[in-house]
Amino acid sequence: MIQRTAGILFGLAITILAAPAQAAPDLAACNELGTDPDPLNPRTEAPELPADWADIAQASREWLAVSTELGSTHCSYIGWIAKFRSFDRVADRFLGISWSGYEAFGYLLIDQSGSGTDLDTGAKPVISPSGSFFATIQWSDAGWGGFEGFAVYRILSRRIEPQHVDTDLPWAGWRIDRWEGEECVHLSAVPYSVGNATAPRDSYVAVADNGWKLAKGDTCAAPDTD
Repeated sequence: MIQRTAGILFGLAITILAAPAQAAPDLAACNELGTDPDPLNPRTEAPELPADWADIAQASREWLAVSTELGSTHCSYIGWIAKFRSFDRVADRFLGISWSGYEAFGYLLIDQSGSGTDLDTGAKPVISPSGSFFATIQWSDAGWGGFEGFAVYRILSRRIEPQHVDTDLPWAGWRIDRWEGEECVHLSAVPYSVGNATAPRDSYVAVADNGWKLAKGDTCAAPDTD
């Protein structure tokens, strides 16, 4: 139920057209979109945004207004978020927020390109060396993440495009270790049954030639399907 509520609220993200390019975000227009009458958190104030967001984002208790490449304001609903754990600049064009709420957590990634968009990536995405892709993985034993799974997205000039999304992972604590070039991601995991953060991690790779599917091992060669 909580995850469905989270999806609905983040689905309220709306782009409001403003005038010139690089215009300041229009927080008043976002506030006019309304609020959730039962946000399920005790927060009463707007989040304090970092100094390097000053020219591109403004926040009320309920809404985050972000200026976009085309001079519009992109509105993301944040009223139900209880704690803001980090505010990040990701690869210049993205803003990222690590958040937690009532029995929920995740990572809101806001793309300033075009007229703006956002999605929850569960954890902070890892950008490929050239900036052409990002990968993200998040998997919890309780299933409370804003995104539960592994995904690879292509970063295009005015949009991001999913290349692979897998929401049926082995039950384990996952992380992305590194990119190798533009076509291979190294990952690792510790099964939840082990229950020890210092235990040896199992190695996995996701290779473009294999449709970015997770496979055990530490080599980037695509599996032989013959």
